[in-house]
Amino acid sequence: LPALFVIISSIFKSYGFPQISVGISLGMNILNAALNYLVIFQPFPFFLKGVSGIAWCSNISRGVALICIIICLFRLPLQLDFHKMRPKSLLKIKEILRVGLPGGISSLSYNVSQTVTTSVIALVGVSAISTKIYVSNLVFYVYVLGLSLGMSTSLLIGWLCGAKKYDQAYSVNLQNLKVTILLNATLSILLFLFGRPLLSLFTKDPDILKVGCALFVLGYFSFEIFRGFNHIEENSLRGAGDVVFPMIVSICSCWAMSVLFSYILGVKLGLGLTGCWIAFAMDEAFRGINYFFVGNQKNG
Repeated sequence: LPALFVIISSIFKSYGFPQISVGISLGMNILNAALNYLVIFQPFPFFLKGVSGIAWCSNISRGVALICIIICLFRLPLQLDFHKMRPKSLLKIKEILRVGLPGGISSLSYNVSQTVTTSVIALVGVSAISTKIYVSNLVFYVYVLGLSLGMSTSLLIGWLCGAKKYDQAYSVNLQNLKVTILLNATLSILLFLFGRPLLSLFTKDPDILKVGCALFVLGYFSFEIFRGFNHIEENSLRGAGDVVFPMIVSICSCWAMSVLFSYILGVKLGLGLTGCWIAFAMDEAFRGINYFFVGNQKNG
């Protein structure tokens, strides 16, 4: 269900209708939250219960969302005629995989490396795991904004490069990079200022609050700034058709910087979760610098 939903969402985004994907995704999450409430709190006898009930809530909400987005796909005038499909159209799959597979490998490598770094943080202690979860949940609101701008930039760069408007594509890249860095810095300042009361909504543990606030400071000075470079520059390179270079940089950085230095700084040198966060910042910085300087120079 998620795979089909993502594919159709990508069609709408490519045709300039991202609001449809966003609207249906929002409705899906609202439905899922409502069903989860019924399962967990049981305000009245509900036929779904327990962990399996939560799983069914996810499937039901995804199924409803998929039906809605399929209806939109056939109702909107996108001039997609599926009846004219020919066997030779399958040859396009090779071209699609050439562009999409490196990004998939990069995402897989990143997710696996995050699992390993979580295991490294577990060596620091249970409190460190809890702190990471709380801080990551709050930082996510900064992350998702930059990611959204990065995806939009990828579409714009793809359109402009396809039209051979390379100078305009480069201008859009720099413009969106400045906007993303400014927004990331602004939101990081807000997290730095209001981090403690926000963390207090989740826990009253003084150790978690102390370390969490320190991570917000580190995030403000380095983490989110370089992450802005990654979101824009990586997606710009992919939009321009360069998918192999970002994949190589991402894989090398995830494992050499994030995983290795998390262990060295966090465990071996005894810096704990702060050391792991420094390693994450090193990962973001390494990727951002390579994407911006080497990637742009490589692609002219």
